[in-house]
Amino acid sequence: MILNKFKKYALILYLIFAVIVLSRAFAHKKEQIAYKDSQGSISYTNPKILKKKCKNGDYNACARHTELLGWLGKINIEKAYKRYQKYCDLGGGYGCMMIYSSIQGNGDGSYSKKEFGLLEKACQGNDAMGCEYLGNYYFYKVDKTKENIDRAMKYYEKGCEILEDKMTCVILSQIYTYDTKFVKKSDELSKKYFELAEKFESYDDKNAVIRGTLNVK
Repeated sequence: MILNKFKKYALILYLIFAVIVLSRAFAHKKEQIAYKDSQGSISYTNPKILKKKCKNGDYNACARHTELLGWLGKINIEKAYKRYQKYCDLGGGYGCMMIYSSIQGNGDGSYSKKEFGLLEKACQGNDAMGCEYLGNYYFYKVDKTKENIDRAMKYYEKGCEILEDKMTCVILSQIYTYDTKFVKKSDELSKKYFELAEKFESYDDKNAVIRGTLNVK
């Protein structure tokens, strides 16, 4: 009788332990982790997921992991910058854009040699915003030549069709709405890119490591 009760309690303890282990394992796989206190609520990307992707050679995930550590106060700016540079050099476009965002600011819409180089590496490293900025540069900020417009369209097309970025699809849809010297109006293409824009996430939504707001005074 006593032995049966012992087995019963042992089984209950085992089940409780199993539930705890499974819940922790599930938590490690959750894409977003919720955080709430008296100042507000946020959710943030699970750092374990980003770290795993990073170890598997996704250098954009490495840069996003670094950004998240910065938001969580686990890494200082100097160390984060060094990591961004490392991942940028390894082909992680997001790291290049993080460096770019820290040094931009000519005020006249032009790019320094370093800024332009970072944008090129960003786009090559599959960062959609890098492609968008380069497209804008060749479409709007330099002489309207066929060569420059063709370059711009290629950057926009990579951002939209390959990187599935909403904004570059919107830009392409707008471009094909009108007849210009080097791009002919196309209702079919305008509709195509509009529909893709409706389908894809924005750059910020896709890359945000922190979502929500905290009322910090």
